[in-house]
Amino acid sequence: MSHDAAEETVAERPKCVWDDQTLSLLASARRRTVVAVLAEAADTTHTLDSLAARVAEREAVDGGEDMPTHRVTADLHHVHLPKLDAAGVLEYDSDQRTVVARETARLESLLDVF
Repeated sequence: MSHDAAEETVAERPKCVWDDQTLSLLASARRRTVVAVLAEAADTTHTLDSLAARVAEREAVDGGEDMPTHRVTADLHHVHLPKLDAAGVLEYDSDQRTVVARETARLESLLDVF
């Protein structure tokens, strides 16, 4: 294969749609569940408590650990919602304890892979 042919092959390859940030966000089953719950919801604004209840319910149905809602709430508040907020997927107001879905469509298409 000539040098020019190799360059054309590399240039023709489609760019990967998964960047490191997306993979990091979706590496957590709980974050995948949050994105799925927000993507399926008719409303874009949720209270932390209502979102945590839906996440806990979904995890229990999906065969995950049956964790009390208050523990899911704490985990979302301290770990997952700040990461999803920083990535621009949602807006989390920790003072008001509200979550507004922003770009779940961007990640929703990748959920089927996991």
